[in-house]
Amino acid sequence: MPSPIYLFEDYRLDPVEKVLLRDGKPIAVTPKVFDTLVVLVENAGRLVEKGQLMEQIWGDRFVEEGNLAFNIKMLRRALGDNATQPHYIETLPRRGYRFITPVSEAVTEIASRNGHSPIESAPAEKAVSASPGRSPLFLLAAVALVTFGMLVSGFWYAKSSELGSGVPVMAAPFDSQKLSTDGKVLAAVVSRDGRYVVYTNGIQDEQSVWLRHVDSSNNVQILEPSEHFYYGLALSPDSDLLYFTRRTKMVTGHADIYRVSIFGGTPVKVISEAQGLISISPDGSKVSFVRCYYLESENCSLWTADAIDGRNERKWVSSPRPLRIGDHEFTPDGKSLTFAIGQSENQANEFGLAEVNLETGVQREFTSQRFGNIKSLEWLPDHSGLLMTASKAPNQTFHIWRISENGDAAEPLTRDGESYASLSLDREGKMLVTTQIRQNFQLRSYEMNDPAAMRVLTDATSLAFANDGKIIFSSPRSGNHEIWSI
Repeated sequence: MPSPIYLFEDYRLDPVEKVLLRDGKPIAVTPKVFDTLVVLVENAGRLVEKGQLMEQIWGDRFVEEGNLAFNIKMLRRALGDNATQPHYIETLPRRGYRFITPVSEAVTEIASRNGHSPIESAPAEKAVSASPGRSPLFLLAAVALVTFGMLVSGFWYAKSSELGSGVPVMAAPFDSQKLSTDGKVLAAVVSRDGRYVVYTNGIQDEQSVWLRHVDSSNNVQILEPSEHFYYGLALSPDSDLLYFTRRTKMVTGHADIYRVSIFGGTPVKVISEAQGLISISPDGSKVSFVRCYYLESENCSLWTADAIDGRNERKWVSSPRPLRIGDHEFTPDGKSLTFAIGQSENQANEFGLAEVNLETGVQREFTSQRFGNIKSLEWLPDHSGLLMTASKAPNQTFHIWRISENGDAAEPLTRDGESYASLSLDREGKMLVTTQIRQNFQLRSYEMNDPAAMRVLTDATSLAFANDGKIIFSSPRSGNHEIWSI
């Protein structure tokens, strides 16, 4: 059955595919902001009452009117509109909004053909026709399917290591089990007792936070979907409290740290102006976090504060530009913080590990080993070493590495083509939970005289045309970002 595509000036709005284009280029907006635009455009020229807008966007969910005002603000920003001199969206005080730019419609056929995605028929005024006897290719790189698939994998046993360890997860070969396959998990953490896994769900759409009972495989929602992006998760030692770092999407600035019961409820803000991952001390009294103000003398800094209320903040480490501080973890005895520090702007191996003693404030280099980037750290419970996800430049694949306690030896524990991000261990070291990242960028071709005849050429992230007719493209297909031709 036909479905309309809305055209206004240089914009193209496709409600079915949820795509907003300007001059053929996608405009990034959140799902709720996109829904707001659809309702306004579908009623172009007519007043849409605030209550009607909120009902169509949020349904039966209770939200404040401020959420609608925020959506309109973000929508105006995406369209380059001005509230005082509107070109697209007119505000009628205390009543609602009206889309005032003329809108026309094209039609797309929803029925798929030969298993391919539906292709729209171009409107008459913008139709594209091929020259007689020719079928030129319309090539797209990484647009038809631009998704980062995130798979949460529970590693019940880890690969044996020459470095030796009494930790169960290090004493036997890997036996992995996928806990999620929907490709929407960005962060995950296991409780100290190994009973729960807490994880986020959602990437470009609204994100929510869930708790999974490991034994029963039941999933319970802790925080409902919202217009927030979650950067880090951490559980208190007794597993009663979840700490997380989050920021409202489409809003610039730092994130904030909150705590909430693992059974749900209203989150309580603990610390403002944080960034990235967080760590909770073994006794649950302290939280560590990073702030980055991007100054020449202080690019990033490493802090601790009281976990329950954010008091007694203390800065332990600061790094000048271009060095940045990545993940950080309390040592099992709680006396030190181990952290990743370096820079990856020049694609060289300039990321390493350092440690600061929380009793004396003395810093030291933890290992002489260098990496292209380090994403996540996790100490082994017996203090016999630590695990991390890291890449070796120019290799963009993040493997799980083990660093010995004294920092002298480093060994990759995974050697596959998959890339790993966050790491989390239970108290006894029986279970390791990690997020797995699989890139899915494709180079596809379309026949101009038969757009439904699409075929995948290869994995690619960008392309250019050579004079001899070849396509030059970049691709991480080998594990490295390289230039190829086809």
